[in-house]
Amino acid sequence: MTSLERTRAAIAGDDYDRLPVQPMLITFAGRHAGIPFGECCLDGEIR
Repeated sequence: MTSLERTRAAIAGDDYDRLPVQPMLITFAGRHAGIPFGECCLDGEIR
């Protein structure tokens, strides 16, 4: 299963072989929340 197939399956609620990883999502989410990228990487529970 390719990464694109895995991601599409996860979005659709279908079965997939392992968790899809989207490393760029943390960049977007951190920027949207006003949290610096470095803090996002160091603390997974930051809000």
